[in-house]
Amino acid sequence: MPRLTSSPPHIHFFFHIPCLVFLCSLSHVAESQIPDQEQQVLFKLRQSWQDPSSLDHWVTSNSSSHCTWPEITCQDGSITELNLVNLNINYSIPPFFCDLKNLTKLDLSYNNIHGEFPTVLYHCSELVYLDLSQNYFEGPIPSDIDCMANLQVLILAANSFSFDIPASVARLWRLRILHLYQSEYNGTYPEEIFGLSNLEELSLGYNDKFAPSQLPQNFTALKKLRFFSMPQTNLFGRIPEKVSDMEALEHLDLGINPLTGEIPGSIFALRNLSRLYVYETNVSGSIPLAVSAANLSWIDLSANNLTGNIPEVFGKLKNLYSLNLQSNHLSGRIPEDIARLPALSDVRLSNNNLSARSPRTL
Repeated sequence: MPRLTSSPPHIHFFFHIPCLVFLCSLSHVAESQIPDQEQQVLFKLRQSWQDPSSLDHWVTSNSSSHCTWPEITCQDGSITELNLVNLNINYSIPPFFCDLKNLTKLDLSYNNIHGEFPTVLYHCSELVYLDLSQNYFEGPIPSDIDCMANLQVLILAANSFSFDIPASVARLWRLRILHLYQSEYNGTYPEEIFGLSNLEELSLGYNDKFAPSQLPQNFTALKKLRFFSMPQTNLFGRIPEKVSDMEALEHLDLGINPLTGEIPGSIFALRNLSRLYVYETNVSGSIPLAVSAANLSWIDLSANNLTGNIPEVFGKLKNLYSLNLQSNHLSGRIPEDIARLPALSDVRLSNNNLSARSPRTL
């Protein structure tokens, strides 16, 4: 039986060279077509939005690349970010929008867009950042919004969204920022939101149609949370003492809620806390006397049922810019050191039972 022989290695090598050249050239052609294709999407988008004057520079006669246009950020010649803020856009997001295959950020805030949540964006599979705030979107947030699995930032604030906030929002486990404030939700929010361990900002405030609820005990498990805002959301009950577990917290707003009990001393132990708003509630008792939150710059505890003295330690808060304790039942003298705080610009202490004698420089 004759012995089979293989071709010399150099023959295989030279055979593959033209294949590699051909494949590389195809890849180069495909990549070179991406900017042209994306520019056509932009032109279609402008046309779909009835040629708003704010996008007059989106024209073929513009000799510069669309990547240089102020609303657009590109990487390797492909569009990755669209910042379409306050451009007087009045029309919905068209179905072809996600032909921008590499889009990671979309900001359409401060426009006049109506309609329901644009599920066409489900096809923008690379989207990480979505801001649709300050528009006129309405109806429910879709129950399958967790299709947008890569989202890290979701801002839907100041619209007319209604019904419950769906539990599917809590399945967007990559979320770092979630702003759903100031809408028309007439149900409630899922407690599972407080299990989103990567959250750094959570804002649900100014939703006065929320069903009454208490702060869930697990909300203090958000160890990375820096910004927490839930004013005017029908919260009742006590502020949990375990708030001290939220060591990263810088901003806490629980105002305009029927909260009761005392302000836990643990709040003033949060070393990173700079802004504290617990105003227009039913909290009572005295203000905690021990304050180790040296970074506090804004304190608003106004319009509560607080009694006792203004803590002397408030006069040691070198970064304090605004102190509002008006409309309580505080008594005693105003600490002398408060008048010497270098950053203090706004002091409101009226409608209390404080001594008439106060620091001269206040």
